[in-house]
Amino acid sequence: MYRIKLVFIFLSYCSFTYGQNNTSEHKYVKIIVNNVSTSADALIIDNYMRQQYGMVMSRMDYRTALYFCTYKTSSNLSAELIKTMLLNLGYSSQCSVTGYHGSGERLKPLNKRICIEDIPTQENKL
Repeated sequence: MYRIKLVFIFLSYCSFTYGQNNTSEHKYVKIIVNNVSTSADALIIDNYMRQQYGMVMSRMDYRTALYFCTYKTSSNLSAELIKTMLLNLGYSSQCSVTGYHGSGERLKPLNKRICIEDIPTQENKL
């Protein structure tokens, strides 16, 4: 009976520890990108960003000018570094929203109208 209790406590501890670490494993960033008007522009951005160490997922939508990616928190990537990479590719950015992916919080909306009228930069640290 004592061994069963120890196994149960160990399994509970492991699942709790894994659950705590898993929620902050990845961060996300959403950026409004200027001068993206074709699918070729979007492919250039996606192909370049996907090659970066620590990048998990990269999507550029040329119709809405929204760039979305998730990256490992253990990597050296950040929203500012991603904006700099976009600028080096020839694409400037208006504003961004960041947060922890998989935390259970709803992703904050971001579109051109909100960027221009309301906020120059919004950062969401959950």
